[in-house]
Amino acid sequence: MVSGIIDSCKIDHLLDYHCGHLELAGALAPERTFKYQAYDPAIEEFADTPEPAELVCAFNCIENAANPEEELDLLEGLTESVLFLVVSTFRHPIEWWLSRVCARFDLQSVQAIDSENFFIIANNQGAELISH
Repeated sequence: MVSGIIDSCKIDHLLDYHCGHLELAGALAPERTFKYQAYDPAIEEFADTPEPAELVCAFNCIENAANPEEELDLLEGLTESVLFLVVSTFRHPIEWWLSRVCARFDLQSVQAIDSENFFIIANNQGAELISH
């Protein structure tokens, strides 16, 4: 899905927020080149303050934060166009997440992955709408 967003939206810069062991980088197969930025404060090599990017991907990380609302604020400031967010509902139900994401972004898509995880695709409120 991320490769499809990169290709269809002509993304030139992707931020992998809380990149871990670069699983996303290894899975990407876009048909165009783009700048890949890895950020993870827990890994010294990737702990530098991230730059805003056209596409920000955050997979199963913000629900573990001490203050998920602060993480959403950070994501809002880092997302120039598209946010791809995967969240678990172990701490808060989907409605809690949706209300907070919709306060910061224009919601494009929501889909359950399984009984405890879902993804959101959203746009920065000032950005053009994405098309799939």
